[in-house]
Amino acid sequence: MLGLAYPHVRDNLQERLEEVAESWDNLYRKAGEYKERLLQAERVQAYVSNCRVFLAWVNEMDTLLDSEEQARGILGTEQLCKHHDEYKCEIDKQRPKYEELRSAGNELRENTHVMSEE
Repeated sequence: MLGLAYPHVRDNLQERLEEVAESWDNLYRKAGEYKERLLQAERVQAYVSNCRVFLAWVNEMDTLLDSEEQARGILGTEQLCKHHDEYKCEIDKQRPKYEELRSAGNELRENTHVMSEE
């Protein structure tokens, strides 16, 4: 009824409706893009945190290996061999973590567009 009585109002309302719909679509699209950037940033931060933990372990193990003294006599040599075997076992147990970090880092580098240049 309103459109029949006031055709110019109807046209104006149609323009406003289209403007609102376009603004809503743009807002919804931008919110989705922002959410994706936040998720990417969260994945990167989790990766960096995991790297820090792993590197702390590597540095600790490196310090242990550097602190070993030269063997003196048969007993000293046997003790150093025992420590070496323990360290080697510990290092071997961490290999999957290293592989996981390397794989995750490559995946992030290839798939994370927001921070791939940083």
